[in-house]
Amino acid sequence: MGQLFWKFGDRDDSLDIVKERGNIWGVPLANVVMMEQEHSNLVKVVEKSDLGAGFLKEPLPYVDAICTDMEDVLLVVKSADCIPILFYDKRNNAIAGAHSGRLGTQRSICTEVLRKMKSEYGTEICDLQVRIGPGISCGNYQVSQEIYEQFVAETDVEQPTKFYLDLKKVIVADLMKSGVKRENIECSEVCTCEDDRYFSYRQDKDCGRQLSVIGVINGTIV
Repeated sequence: MGQLFWKFGDRDDSLDIVKERGNIWGVPLANVVMMEQEHSNLVKVVEKSDLGAGFLKEPLPYVDAICTDMEDVLLVVKSADCIPILFYDKRNNAIAGAHSGRLGTQRSICTEVLRKMKSEYGTEICDLQVRIGPGISCGNYQVSQEIYEQFVAETDVEQPTKFYLDLKKVIVADLMKSGVKRENIECSEVCTCEDDRYFSYRQDKDCGRQLSVIGVINGTIV
């Protein structure tokens, strides 16, 4: 069994910096996989032929979540206000990473990740560990009345303030409804729109992307 490595990065380890450096925290880019991210709820099982995607070749298209049980492979989620989510199944040595913006949250991408991990690896949902990373907070995410009403209707989760969306609240609710224990969910309170350590698309549309990474690695990563 390898050592779990998961981390939510910030501006100091942005996508552009990582590409220039040629590795992610010591892991060569040939062992890294990143998605294009389309605001979907589609999940892809990573294969050996996908290694290097997003860095040495084109990123994986049309998906917003990836999973694997291969060791020494890092799964990467890029974000700048949307919510990065990392999943770990210790029993089956399986991992997943998801990008959950408004549409992905509305379409229950977390539920799709759990279904895929259960079908592919036999994951017991109650044993799963989940980390929810920095993203935009409810107080900074105002939307139109139409979008607000559609979001609430489709997620069936009451929002604390009218016309403002709390994506993390819905994500946690979806995870718990699917059987993840609340004590196994760690949720960052950092708002990317308020904290200048992070990129924020809402603050500056022409911004970089921070990276969130998970992998099961033999040895120690510095």
